[in-house]
Amino acid sequence: MITPFHSRCTTSFFAAVILAVSFLFPQNMMGQTIHPDYYDGTIFLKIKENAGVELPPLRNAEGIAAYPYFAELLKAFEVREVFRPFTKVRSSFFTNTYQLTFDKIEKTDALISALEAESIVEFAEKVPIMRSYYTPNDTYANNNNQWFLSKIKAYQAWDLHKEGSDVVIAIVDDAVKWDHNDLEDNLWYNLAEYYGTPGVDDDGNGYVDDVIGWDAANNDNNPAPPGYASSSEFSHGTHCAGIAAGVTNNGTGVASISFNNAKIMACKGKTDGTMGSSIDKVWQAFEYAAVNAPDMISCSWGGGGYSTVFQNLINFAVSNGSIVVAAAGNDNISTPQYPAAYNNVIAVANTNSNDQRNTGSNYGTWVDIAAPGTNILSSIASHNNAYDSFTGTSMACPLVAGMLAHMKSYKPSATNAQLVSCLYASADNINTQNPGYQGMLGAGRINAQQALICLGGGGGGGNCDDNLLTLTITLDLYGSETTWGIFQNSSLIASGGPYQDDASGLTLQENLCLPNGCYDLVFFDEYGDGMCCEYGNGGYVLKNENGNTLASGGEFLNEQVNEFCLNAGGGGGNCSAPAGFHAFDVGYSFVRLDWDNLSGADKYQTRHRKVGTSTWTEGSWFTNSAVNWANMTPCTQYEFQVRSECNGQPGSFSSSLLVNTLGCDDDYCYSYGLTWDDWIARVQFADIDHETGKDYGYANYTHVMTTVEPGSTHVIRLTADTDDNSQTVYWRVWIDFNQDNDFNDPGEQIFQHNGNNTSTSLGGVTIPANAPTGTTRMRVSMDINGYPTPCATGSYRAVEDYGIIISQNPTLTISPSSKTVTATTTSTSFAVSSNVNWNIG
Repeated sequence: MITPFHSRCTTSFFAAVILAVSFLFPQNMMGQTIHPDYYDGTIFLKIKENAGVELPPLRNAEGIAAYPYFAELLKAFEVREVFRPFTKVRSSFFTNTYQLTFDKIEKTDALISALEAESIVEFAEKVPIMRSYYTPNDTYANNNNQWFLSKIKAYQAWDLHKEGSDVVIAIVDDAVKWDHNDLEDNLWYNLAEYYGTPGVDDDGNGYVDDVIGWDAANNDNNPAPPGYASSSEFSHGTHCAGIAAGVTNNGTGVASISFNNAKIMACKGKTDGTMGSSIDKVWQAFEYAAVNAPDMISCSWGGGGYSTVFQNLINFAVSNGSIVVAAAGNDNISTPQYPAAYNNVIAVANTNSNDQRNTGSNYGTWVDIAAPGTNILSSIASHNNAYDSFTGTSMACPLVAGMLAHMKSYKPSATNAQLVSCLYASADNINTQNPGYQGMLGAGRINAQQALICLGGGGGGGNCDDNLLTLTITLDLYGSETTWGIFQNSSLIASGGPYQDDASGLTLQENLCLPNGCYDLVFFDEYGDGMCCEYGNGGYVLKNENGNTLASGGEFLNEQVNEFCLNAGGGGGNCSAPAGFHAFDVGYSFVRLDWDNLSGADKYQTRHRKVGTSTWTEGSWFTNSAVNWANMTPCTQYEFQVRSECNGQPGSFSSSLLVNTLGCDDDYCYSYGLTWDDWIARVQFADIDHETGKDYGYANYTHVMTTVEPGSTHVIRLTADTDDNSQTVYWRVWIDFNQDNDFNDPGEQIFQHNGNNTSTSLGGVTIPANAPTGTTRMRVSMDINGYPTPCATGSYRAVEDYGIIISQNPTLTISPSSKTVTATTTSTSFAVSSNVNWNIG
C-alpha cells in the first residue's frame, strides 16, 4: 500500500559505505516446518539506538561462551550466528539491526519473547520468505501478441513522446540475462566503475566493479542467471526486465512501454544452484538498488510475512529518491502481501485483455493500481533471443514501473509525488468489468496516454525539435533569493525563480527547448551570498539531451554567468564531446586521462572539481588527446569533463567521469605539488637505491625498505633531473624516528641541501642511538621555490616516501666465571627483553 510520497530527497546516504559482506539466509528455502511464510531458524533483532550497544559478529557457535551479551540465552537456543544483514544502508536503524541464525527452530517464538524481555532490545521478529509471483505456461507467443500495449494506449503515448531523458529501473529479482538481444542495449552502466580500476570500489558504494548491477546472492558483479536457466528456472527477472525496458523499435523481439527511455539496473537475488520460486537473497539485492538510488525499483515477488526491518529498508529507498513498485501476488486472496502492502510501495494487481481481474490475482483495499499481467510476452533467459508468455502480478508490476519511467522521461521535472498522482488519476475505471471488487483493484487499470496528458505537456519532452536541455537546481536555505535567466544578445529567453525558503537540498528541474546559437545562463542571488556554501550546498547544472554538462555552479556572490553554445544534436558549438573518456592512471595526487581523437577537432580542454563542490578548475587547450592533472588531493573523489573545439568554436563538455585518488588508508599527512619539468630521479640511502621518473607530485614507495641500527651512520645521495632549464632545487629529508605518524619532532629532519636540478646532493645521516626499533617512514621532498615543510602542498614540488626498519643487533657480554655469553635485545614495540645463553667450552 502506498502512503503520500515526499519529494525526492537529495541527501546522500552513502558518502562512505562499509565493504561488501556475505548475507547468510538459510540455504534450505523450501519446506519451512514451523512458520510457512518465514525462514526457520532466522530472526531479526533491533537494539535500541540509545542503548549504546554494538553486537560483535558471531560466526561460530563455539564462541558463544565469550559473547558479551545474552551469552546464556544464545547458548540455550543454540544460536550459531549474529551479524548485521544490511551494511550498505547508512542509518542508525540498520546500524542497530542484526540477524540471528539458530538451530532450535521449534522455539522461534520463545527466543523472540526472551530477547524482547532484555532492556536493550527494541524488538525481535521472524524473517519473511520472498517468492516470485508468476505462473509460466508452455505456450510460446510471438511478438504480435503484445495485446497489452494497445490496452494501456502505449501507441498513443508514443505519439506524444518517444525518446527523451534516461530513467533507471532496478529489476530486483532472481537474475537478469543482461546479454539478451532485447535487453543489452538498454542496460544501466555505473560509469565510475566502467571507467574505473578493476578490483577497486571506484565510487565508494561498497561494491567492487558493479558495472551493470550486482549479484547479491553469489556476492559478485555478474547479475546474470546460471547456465542452466530455462523458461521455468531463472527467467523471471529477465522476463520482467523485458516488460519494463526491453529494446524497442529494433526490428526484433518485444517492445516495452518505456520506449528505450529506461535503463536496467540488474539486481540478482537468487543463489545459483537453487530451484523453485523462492528468491533467497532478494532483500540484499534490494539493498543494492536502494543505496544506488534508481528512479524506480520493480519487485515482482513477495510473501505473507511482515517485517519492520524490511519496511525500514523500503523507507530508505524512497527517501533516497526511488519509487518502489511491487506485485500484489497470485493467491486469489485479499490478505495483504509484502512488500506490496508496505507503506510507500505501489501495489499492483493483474488484469486480462477484458480488463477483468485475473482469477489468480490478489486484491483488497491495500492494492493501489491494476495493470495487464495475463499472457504477457517478454524475454527469457534460456538463450539470447528467447521469448515466452507468462501470467501473474509479476508481469503487471514491471509494466507499471516501465510506464512510470516513460512518464518521468517525458517530464523530468516532475516530482515522484506528481508521477504517482498522475499514475492514479489517469487510470481507467474498471469497476463495471469487476463486479464485487469495487475499491479492491486500486485506482483502476493504467493508461499511458492519459498519464502523459496528466503531466501537462512534458515540459518539452518529446515535442522539442531543437535542443532539449535540463536545468537541475538544488536549493539552499534561502531559495527566495535565487532567480535565473537565459539571455541571447541581451534578450531574456527563459527565466525561473524565486523559490521557497527552508528547503535546503531540495532538487528541482526545468526543461528548456532552445534553437541553435550561443547563450548566457545567469544565476542571481538577491542577498549576495550565492547558493553555496554557508547556508546549504545549493547549486545548478545545465545539461543537454545527451547528458553533457553545458553550465554549472552555485558558489558566487550576486551573480554567476555561464556562456554556452548549441547546435541541435551536436551538444554545443560545432563539436560533440569526445568519446572514450577515461582515466588510465590514478595516483595519490595526480590523474592521467585520455580519450578518442575526434574527427574535425582542432584541440581539447579538460576541467575538474571535487565531488560535492560547484567550482570547476579548467585546464589549458591541447592538441593531443591525453592530459595529466597534478596537485590533486589524496583520498578524494573528483569529477572530470572534456570538450573539443572545431573551427574555433568550443563544444559542450562531456558527461562526468568520476575518479578517486589513492591514499585513504594512510595515517601520515600528504605532501605533494606540481612538477612537470623537475623531478626526483634517484634516492640512495643505506641499502635503498631507487631510480624513478616523474611522479607528478607524490609517490608512495614505502615497500622499498632498508634496515638501519640505532647509532649507525649512512650516506644519503639525492639526484634530481629535468627536461627544462637549469635551476636550483631544495632538498629536505625526514625520518619518523618515534613512529608517531608525523615528522614534526626534534631531530626527525635528517638532511637539508640545495643544488642544481641535474646534480646529486650528498650528505651523512646518523640514526639516533635511542631510536626505537620498528618499521617507520622516510620522506624525501624536493622543491624549486625553497625548502619545503613535511606536509607542504601546492607549489612546484616532488615528494617520495620510503620504508625504514630500525633494528638493534644483539649486544654480547661474556661472563668469565660461568663461561656463558648473554645476548640481550630490546624490542620497544613489545617492551620485553630476552636473554639467550650459549655455553663456551
